[in-house]
Parts: sequence; structure tokens; C-alpha cells
Amino acid sequence: MAEKKINKQKADATCQPVQKKLSVEEEFLKIKNEKSNYKNLHLKFALEKVNYNFVKKLILSMMGGIFAGLGYIAYNLLNGGSYNELGEFVKNFGHDGFFYGALLFPMGIMMCIFLGGNLFTSNVLVIMGVYAKKIKFRIFAHDLFVTLIGNILGGILISLLAFGSSIYWNFDQANGFQINDIGTGVMYLANKKVSTEWWTNILSGILCNMIVAGSIYAYVKVNNRALGSMLVYLFIVVFAICGFQHVVANTFVFTQASLIHIIAPPDIQPIFGRLEMGESVYINMLPTLIGNVIGGVFISSIYMYLESDKIKKGSKIDVNIIVPNEDGAPKMDHTL
Repeated sequence: MAEKKINKQKADATCQPVQKKLSVEEEFLKIKNEKSNYKNLHLKFALEKVNYNFVKKLILSMMGGIFAGLGYIAYNLLNGGSYNELGEFVKNFGHDGFFYGALLFPMGIMMCIFLGGNLFTSNVLVIMGVYAKKIKFRIFAHDLFVTLIGNILGGILISLLAFGSSIYWNFDQANGFQINDIGTGVMYLANKKVSTEWWTNILSGILCNMIVAGSIYAYVKVNNRALGSMLVYLFIVVFAICGFQHVVANTFVFTQASLIHIIAPPDIQPIFGRLEMGESVYINMLPTLIGNVIGGVFISSIYMYLESDKIKKGSKIDVNIIVPNEDGAPKMDHTL
């Protein structure tokens, strides 16, 4: 009997408790209460994004598409123009208008940050949760898909509202619909976006999300709303000046251009050309989508690796090396 009792005690001592795998909600609540550091701030961001229910995620994504469209409207107002006798597009404000438009464009991203909104490009950062083995890949893919659908719906909705508000056209009984300079600028921009090769749009999409997703990564990392907002603003100004391809913003541009083309007078339609939606999807939207994903994954992968325990353990430099003085007393050497 005593031998059985001893064996039972040994068995109990050797048994390890089974650790329950936490759900996304439990992981989020756990990390929310932990002391902040660079790593769990980004993991908290990723878990919070996928922790939204479907309806909230879709609504926030639609708002993200609407806010991005509002930023583009401000950009378009300063980049309108007309075609001269040679068929060349001449901007009303020239190069200065392009620069001032870039200063206004970040308004859309700032509205997403302060009012609440999901953007496909920044949500690619959720893959950090996949790397940390806290989020399954299928949940990450589902989050991206819902966000993209919401962004597209929001972009179409703000396009319809902006078009109906007569920002891009004038109407009178004598001449009917007339496209104004702002509408002409939108058509020029849309045709310019489909005049490039598809592979250049992939590369442009990569560069775009290295900046856009990088700005959100920086915002989360500094853990300071004022400083983070300033960084996001500067990042997005650079993105707008460079003119890289952003799939959500392009949804708004192509929808607007298609609506404007419908009411364009027959005598100027040949100047605009016919913007085929299938062509815009194949040449621009799909390649830009692929590039945006690659750019966001690249940023996430690099910095998750640099902040991982694996690379920290590999560091061979100790900045706190104790070097003795001539009299034998130790001193700290910070020259490394």
C-alpha cells in the first residue's frame, strides 16, 4: 500500500499541467494588461484588429474607404486643370498645386486614426500576430478580405456622394453637363494610372505600403499620440508626393473617373478615352493590391525579426564593459 502511494506521488510530480491555448480575445485581454514594450505594443495592435466582430470590422473598413476618399477630394481640388490645343494637360496651380495637395492628402489617414477606421494597407501589419503564433493565418486572411471589401464599398459610397455634390461638373439648360477643371484632373489622373505596365504598379504598390504601413508601425511603436501623429503625417506626405499606388485610394479615383465619363460631352470624350473597369482592375488594381501586401509584409517581417529574442540573443556587443583604472578602481566605458 505504501509502495502504491509513493508511486502515485512520483507520477503526480512528473506530470506537467496541460496549458490551455488561449483564444484571440483572451490573448488580447492578457496583453492589454501587460506592461508595454515595443514587441507587445505591435502584438496588441494586431490582436485588437482581429478581435473586432464582423459587423464592426466591416463598418470601420467602410469608414476607412470614405476617409481615404475625402483626403483624395482635397488633393484633387488642387490638381485640376485643362487640356490645351496640343492635347496636353495643364494644371491650374502647376507644381505648387501638386505639393499643396500632398500636404492635404494625409487628412484621410489622420481621420482613420482619430475617428476610427480600418485600411487594407495598414491591416497587413496584422501578420505580426501570425509570426508571434497568436493569430492563425486564416484569421489574418479573413481580416484582410473583410477590410478590403469594406474599403471598396466605402470608396464607392464617397465617390457617389462627391459626384452628386457637383464638385466635378456644372450644369445649365443651354449646355447641359460640363466637366469642370477638377473633373478633368480626375480623368487625367485615372488615365495616367492605367497607362503604365502592370509590373510597375506592383513595384509602386510595394513602395507605397512600405511607407503607409511603416507609418502605422511607427505610430504604434512610439506609444505617444502627438509624436505618432506627426510621424504619420510626414510619412503620408512623402507617399503622396511620390505618387505611389494605393489600392484603396485608387478605388475612389477609378469610380470617380467612370462616373465623370458617363456625363462627359461627346466632343471631349475622345480626349479622355474610354476607361474600362476591367482594364483598370487588371493593369492597376490587382497589381497594386499584390504590391501593397508585399510591402506591408516586408516591413512587418523585418522589424519583427529585429525585435525577436533570436536576434537579441545573437548580440555579441556589451556596452557595459567594465575597464579598470590605473589605480585598479573600475570605471564604465561607454565608447563602444
